[in-house]
Amino acid sequence: MLSENQELIAVIGATGHQGGAVVRALQASDQFKVRALTRNPVKHRDLADEVVEVDLNRPETLEPAFADADGVFLVTSSSLEGTDEFAQGTAAVRAAKAAGVKHFIWSTLPDVKAISAGKFTVPHFTRKAKVDRVVAEAGFANHTFVMRPSSTRTSQA
Repeated sequence: MLSENQELIAVIGATGHQGGAVVRALQASDQFKVRALTRNPVKHRDLADEVVEVDLNRPETLEPAFADADGVFLVTSSSLEGTDEFAQGTAAVRAAKAAGVKHFIWSTLPDVKAISAGKFTVPHFTRKAKVDRVVAEAGFANHTFVMRPSSTRTSQA
């Protein structure tokens, strides 16, 4: 049963593997109200407490989707052709900050090019890693970087 004092968490990527797991975990905890963000809310209307249309390639959809959210979980995917994860991540960070989100959780990856001193290039990892700085500099009260396979970093302003 939902309580009026439950924090609202908006989850981008709610229909994917990682975002879907986040939605299920939040719901199982009974501590949060969950807003699932998807490009096709009609298809997923029973996914969470709220299901809202959002498209990372249409930044104007982001801020309204984050309205009244205490936290945002963001995962991006490079599997769609033409996806610019840096642009998507940056737009989501800016919209979350403008909406007054207190805690931003970003699913990132290590910058392979930087840690290998340029020996290896994995563009997908590097593009995600570049969003880390955008998140850190945005000035959220709290932000968390979730990194696969098993490490996380958390910071408070």
